[in-house]
Amino acid sequence: MKKRLLIAMAACCCACAKPVGTLMIVNIGTEALTGTANDTAFTVRPGKAWSLATTPVGEQTVTVGDAALHVTITEGMTTVVEPSGTGCFVVADFQRQYGGTPSPEVVIDERFERKKTFTLQHPLLVAFGRKLPTRIPEGTAARRLHSVDCELLRDKNRLSESLARLP
Repeated sequence: MKKRLLIAMAACCCACAKPVGTLMIVNIGTEALTGTANDTAFTVRPGKAWSLATTPVGEQTVTVGDAALHVTITEGMTTVVEPSGTGCFVVADFQRQYGGTPSPEVVIDERFERKKTFTLQHPLLVAFGRKLPTRIPEGTAARRLHSVDCELLRDKNRLSESLARLP
């Protein structure tokens, strides 16, 4: 009887769980950002990000200062909000810098140019503004979101070189 009850409870919990995604607010400015997302207040210091991994999927309103931004949260993915819409970003994979014969090569998986909101297609290993770990499990992608000079998006070699020097 106990096994049946546990199985029934597990099935209900799985069926009742609401799909979620991650919302990330990125601050590339010089002043702190304050606002609300999914009824949660946040403050983001310059050069940092704030994330909420339990954001319900679908349309959401994010308030930053006096501005309201409408974003779409996708299940299991990260939606980034950069309120100024002036920044350029890449998702860079540093995996080749780990392992037996490390290489300084960086793989650019995604590029975003001057958008207030965008959804990442690849999971990140570390959050925006954080350092990569000294070690990662073999076969793990070492992706990180980076703010970059928009001119670098047009020059693959300069972009890779500039990212390879980052900690």
